Amino acid sequence: MNGFWQTVFGGLAVAAFSGLAIAAHKYPLGYRRIYLPLICAVWGAWAVWIVYQFGVTAGSGQAALEILQLNPTLLIKTPLSSATPWWYYFVAPAAYAYLSVLRLLPELLGPSESETGVK
Repeated sequence: MNGFWQTVFGGLAVAAFSGLAIAAHKYPLGYRRIYLPLICAVWGAWAVWIVYQFGVTAGSGQAALEILQLNPTLLIKTPLSSATPWWYYFVAPAAYAYLSVLRLLPELLGPSESETGVK
């Protein structure tokens, strides 16, 4: 992925996380309702990514072994694939921690304007 798309997705992620922080502080009861679906979506996406990574790795290796079994004298050039960066594995736990802190935000900061009626 080139730098332009990384910037676009990074900006969208920052906007989404800051919007969630504002919503969690201003509407704590509403955020409590969407907390569980958000957590399920984060862990579900992480599980799908892990299964995909395992499938690609296992499938590539299995395909190369089957080609070598059919043609034992054949030299095959496998495509180079870079290793997944280590920090990818910590995205879901970090998102879970962030969403959990947002759930505790009303207790940490006190009642919001919408709860007290004071502006």
